[in-house]
Amino acid sequence: MAMTQETVTRMLEATSAGAQVLSTYTNARAKRGQAFYNAVMAELEAEDARSRGNTKAARAEGQADRAVGAVKTQIAGRGFTTGYGTASAVQDSADFVTRLDALTIRHNTEKEVRARRAEADGYRLQGQSISPGTEAAGTLIGQAGMLARRWQK
Repeated sequence: MAMTQETVTRMLEATSAGAQVLSTYTNARAKRGQAFYNAVMAELEAEDARSRGNTKAARAEGQADRAVGAVKTQIAGRGFTTGYGTASAVQDSADFVTRLDALTIRHNTEKEVRARRAEADGYRLQGQSISPGTEAAGTLIGQAGMLARRWQK
């Protein structure tokens, strides 16, 4: 039994439609996987930002301690006591300014961490919104309609 030209053409069209459905499914799975991968990377970047920020803030606090110690040494070297008055005010000012730097670093770190986590949440939502099966079903319906119209002619 020999196949007709029309039968071969229909088989090729059906195979092509099946390949389109499979391609749609595969692409949707890849996009979904990429979105979840991006979410994990954004979470890792958030943790890295927190670590770097904490290190930088600790370094600034250490500098604050050294700056206050230097002020105390200078005041004591000049024969003043550090209990009350101007000497105490100078010491408190040095401590305040350097501690404020560390606090600013911590605040900026938290903003960066929140931004990275929000980015990760966005990627997760993107990944959750992709349904490979649904996308493939939509392509299948479209391809079936196209084949039906062609084969009716």
